Amino acid sequence: MIHRAFRSKLAPTGEQEVLLRQFAGVVRLVYNLALESAGTGGGITGGRPGTA
Repeated sequence: MIHRAFRSKLAPTGEQEVLLRQFAGVVRLVYNLALESAGTGGGITGGRPGTA
């Protein structure tokens, strides 16, 4: 199996950079909440991430 990777560089405008930073912050928050929920058995949902 051959795996190839491509690298590209982003050049966002000022407004796009603000939105990307906000998006990254929200993703980090959700990830940390999921880790907390999985580790303590509690959190917002009261269960493990990915379970209904």
